[in-house]
Amino acid sequence: MRHLIPVTFLATTIFLGGCAGSSNMSESSGAQQLDPATLIGMRGSSMDMQLADSGFVSKGGYKTEDASVTTWWNASSRQCLSVTTRQGRVAEAETIVEGNCL
Repeated sequence: MRHLIPVTFLATTIFLGGCAGSSNMSESSGAQQLDPATLIGMRGSSMDMQLADSGFVSKGGYKTEDASVTTWWNASSRQCLSVTTRQGRVAEAETIVEGNCL
């Protein structure tokens, strides 16, 4: 005999299972925010994919002699990040005032 699982129950179970134990997100204004410290040491290309997958879009940036600084915005969590990469890896990442992203 087949046992059917209601779709809403299955979706809720999968959603909660994917979030349980996640240490790189925090609550703010009802939306989850990324913990910028989890990006430190990550390869720049991996960081780009991680942020894009998390709903962030690049708002631009600039280069110095030894670093690239990029600003990232997530509209759903209203989080603005400044990420500095040096020698291809994330050296600094911090949440900044959202006005820098708008």
